[in-house]
Amino acid sequence: IAKNKILIDTYVTPTAISRSGNVGEEIDVLIRIGSCVLVGEVKCFVCPNDPIDRFNYLEKLEDAADQATRKRDWLVGNPSLASQLIGSKTLNVNKCEFIPVVILNNGFGIGMEFGDAIVTDAHWLETILREGSLSGGAKRDLSEKSFTTKTITIYNSESDFVKNARRILIKPPMLADFERSTIWDSFQMPTSDGQELTVSRARLDNDLLVKSLGSF
Repeated sequence: IAKNKILIDTYVTPTAISRSGNVGEEIDVLIRIGSCVLVGEVKCFVCPNDPIDRFNYLEKLEDAADQATRKRDWLVGNPSLASQLIGSKTLNVNKCEFIPVVILNNGFGIGMEFGDAIVTDAHWLETILREGSLSGGAKRDLSEKSFTTKTITIYNSESDFVKNARRILIKPPMLADFERSTIWDSFQMPTSDGQELTVSRARLDNDLLVKSLGSF
């Protein structure tokens, strides 16, 4: 973030914030961009590979979100201390937006919301703090012997980031092509009591995906 030419008014705590005895909270990551403060709860989880794993994984995410929210609430409830921790003597802490964020080691769960808390992953967080745009792909036309690249703008100013921080954190633009190419349908599954259960499922339409990826 120190090399980011767009995000200027920033502060990152150099280490995690430890609680003092039975007082306070332990905060893994605290990042301020302008008047936006990210209260991060860092988790390292193994990606689920079956329905039971997925159920347990989502429970862990919800628990992590509760932790992040509790720590956010503690900061908001202690404005004098919060003012010291966010690295600004002039900023009115009461006008800051404190966002509880679960920061994962993988992308499974990115974009989920639990109350005020949101879920993102470390790689995407690092990407958006480093710069305001990224390469969104490249296209080569063999018939015209041309090569075209696509640049995706994430934010174009610090105020733009502050205003849209939640959306930026949970909506990586690279996923938009896959979302547009996902088709939902449903089917009926018989149950032991003779009734039918309607099950929804998603599938990726490869033709739509290719068309979406090449639309630039």
